[in-house]
Amino acid sequence: YETEPKISEDGNFVETQGKGLKMPDGTPVPELELLAPSAGYDPMRSTFAIWIERWLNDIGIPARASLTGFNVIVDVLFSDTVGEDLDMWMLGWSFTLFPDYLEAFFNSRNAPENLGGFNWGGYSNPEFDRLSFGLLSETDLDAARDSVNQLQAFLAEDLPYVTLFTTPILDTYRPSRIEFPYTESLGGLKDLNGLQQEVLIK
Repeated sequence: YETEPKISEDGNFVETQGKGLKMPDGTPVPELELLAPSAGYDPMRSTFAIWIERWLNDIGIPARASLTGFNVIVDVLFSDTVGEDLDMWMLGWSFTLFPDYLEAFFNSRNAPENLGGFNWGGYSNPEFDRLSFGLLSETDLDAARDSVNQLQAFLAEDLPYVTLFTTPILDTYRPSRIEFPYTESLGGLKDLNGLQQEVLIK
């Protein structure tokens, strides 16, 4: 840094903005772009992107939030030049109950250059790869849980993704007219594929 950032004593804000941050080779840190959905698509994600832009700049990392369409972000992620075109991005996901997404999002075999997969960050860890690939064929629930705990420990340490928040779900329906077989569900009733066949219309 030419000027190092100074954090307040209570740790709540930056008193002095960082300036002149250099890379290890002495060149200035280039401006980073954060692709995020616009407020019209998701006001929470766009708000988070604007705050992240501000916080990065406060500590001297030049960054710009680019609020754009969801499909624009997806097109960049699946482009042949994703490695050159992408710095950071923000998207939201609905995950499966069985955590096979750990393999889909973070196994190196799913990097875009290999299969056009979902490991856009290029995370690569041989031990993680071995455990996550084995998870796909695991038939013992306790062994699967143990593998998932180990996989999450790798992700917590290496941080290929940073989880920001989860959106609260509020399901509404008229119980005098509709009866569901059960109503407590991870991700809400909207994500229970096929549940509609079991609904009783009164």
